Amino acid sequence: MLIPLITSLIAFLLIYQPIQEISAELNRKITVRAARHPSYIRVVFTGDEDVVKKSSVILQKDNTVKIDIKPSIDVEIQPQGILKPNTTIEILKGLKISFKDFYYLTCSERIDDIEVSKIASPHRLVIDIYFEKNPEQKDKPLAQDELLNKQVDAEKTRIDIVVLDAGHGGNNKGLIGTRFVEKEFVLSFVRDLSNYMNKKGIKSMLTRKGDQDLTLRDRIKDRRFDVFLSFHVSLNEEMVVYNLAKPDENQKDIAKEVSSYLGKVLANKVNTRYSPVIPYFYKNQKKGSILIELPNPDKFNYDKKTREMLFASITNMLLALEPSIRE
Repeated sequence: MLIPLITSLIAFLLIYQPIQEISAELNRKITVRAARHPSYIRVVFTGDEDVVKKSSVILQKDNTVKIDIKPSIDVEIQPQGILKPNTTIEILKGLKISFKDFYYLTCSERIDDIEVSKIASPHRLVIDIYFEKNPEQKDKPLAQDELLNKQVDAEKTRIDIVVLDAGHGGNNKGLIGTRFVEKEFVLSFVRDLSNYMNKKGIKSMLTRKGDQDLTLRDRIKDRRFDVFLSFHVSLNEEMVVYNLAKPDENQKDIAKEVSSYLGKVLANKVNTRYSPVIPYFYKNQKKGSILIELPNPDKFNYDKKTREMLFASITNMLLALEPSIRE
């Protein structure tokens, strides 16, 4: 009696396991969503770990982005619905996604470049799409605020290159808040800041453009720069400015001057504090190297106007303090 029972159980398990695997495969789903940011469009594919890891993305010559991702039964474009084979859905105005063997993103604007990153928890394939700027298109005023309307005259400054460092990256997530992860927040911030600076005639470079796990040596390298700004997130709602290079006795304390300047122009918005402590991980940096801890996003409102105000104040700070930085 026992042997037939065991035999039946083994037979059931042999049949059940493949059915279970097929069921899991059939239930697999990719969700796709997109959002427009001031300087780029972000498209996010969310799915299983192996789906994301095996994916690849290519910017093609015909102004389309080809995404090679393991096929899934359901491809849900949020909030529009399921994307079926040989169909096209408009995700955002001017951005469409189609599915024919591969996924394709088609844009009405001319694509300049894309940046791709893969993120865990949950597993996501993130594609940032940057567009070519129409030379005839004039920048619109950001706001009526005097600080925002102040123009940086690039011809009057001798600052040639600013390096913007987004802290952390890869497995080093930094602070994890209720509404943010530090490595992702500072990367988004420096991308938009870089775009703002470039529009104002100040050339900026990023130490990382995606979710990269960089060593400290990689961040500093033998880069030629006039100013090195490293961005992190503060534990509270204040902004803190540090020196990354110990000032000589005969030199001005640049971080102190930066803190004083930002403290004045942001007086009604952000409490700015100077700290003479030099973070150990950036020792031996050269003059003009500063670390700025941004207000904690869980305690500070980063709406569009506030972000633009921060971009304007940091950019104008470079012009205002340029002689000190160069000394």
